[in-house]
Amino acid sequence: QLLIDQIESLSKMAEEFSSFAKMPEAKKASVDVGDELNKVCDLFSGREGISVKKSISEKALIAHIDSQQMGRVFNNIIKNAIQSIPKDREGLIEASIKSEGQTIFITIKDNGKGISPELYSKIFSPNFSTKNSGMGLGLAISKKIIEQFNGSIRFESEKDHGTIFFIELPLNTK
Repeated sequence: QLLIDQIESLSKMAEEFSSFAKMPEAKKASVDVGDELNKVCDLFSGREGISVKKSISEKALIAHIDSQQMGRVFNNIIKNAIQSIPKDREGLIEASIKSEGQTIFITIKDNGKGISPELYSKIFSPNFSTKNSGMGLGLAISKKIIEQFNGSIRFESEKDHGTIFFIELPLNTK
């Protein structure tokens, strides 16, 4: 059984690396990014010990993106945020989206344990993880997805107080 478990684990790892190396072709369309963020927030709200607050623009904020891939980005960031919250702390995830000029601004903030400054340069690297499980590909894939939509992703973190991810995407005004 141990051998079978190890083989399955290696198979899953190979699959993850393969998916990182060749991202599926993006099926770009005009997508309301606020809707996508809303769906993912709703998916995670209702978890015990976690509050998800949303501030989502009433007006549609349209970007030329792949909705599934964007959902994956939001999923990765929010899942990581939840996992960063210490067991003895009431978790708070705050997601907001707005536009200014030709840019959509998305922020996802948590009150988790934060990221140590010495790890900042590795956060978006493949294989990097601060957790005991997972391949460490979530944020590397997220960065690749955002950049293929001509966007950017960055973060700020304060040890023991939490992390904020900032995503910018071009607003599709056509």
